[in-house]
Amino acid sequence: MNPIFETELIEKTVLPTNNVTDFALGQFASKEDVLQASAAIVQSEWRNLFQSYEQPRWAYLFGEGLIDFALAEDLAGGVWGEVEEEDIDDDFLAS
Repeated sequence: MNPIFETELIEKTVLPTNNVTDFALGQFASKEDVLQASAAIVQSEWRNLFQSYEQPRWAYLFGEGLIDFALAEDLAGGVWGEVEEEDIDDDFLAS
């Protein structure tokens, strides 16, 4: 939280070949519900990537934080639609 502006900032990290880069995705007032506001920002980013660049749905969630797997699935479903079980690559998960 930024105590001066009383806001929260949501970021994503990209790991290119040599450096780590953080991008601010959005912000919200600290009085808002952290989980709901964060989820809305993440879903908005995914929707923008899908609509603007035809970004395909992410295939795997490698870790959970504030947004757990179930919520991430719900958010992604709202952008790309639901994933069918047959679309999941079990061979990749087993490796």
